[in-house]
Amino acid sequence: SSASNGHVERGNRTIIEGTRTQLEESGLDRRWWCEAAAAHAYVRSFIPSSRHPDIVPWMAWFKQK
Repeated sequence: SSASNGHVERGNRTIIEGTRTQLEESGLDRRWWCEAAAAHAYVRSFIPSSRHPDIVPWMAWFKQK
């Protein structure tokens, strides 16, 4: 349900909005959507969040310090 997947849906929305912004700001055509989405998700995996400021998502996922 939407209520139980709220954090996942918000993450997806963040990637979609970031991808859209990257494409618009770069002037690239929409055919680059997949590459831009992958790049955006990759970069975000190395940015700490306010919820977990001491560890980036990549480190948490792969249990690295």
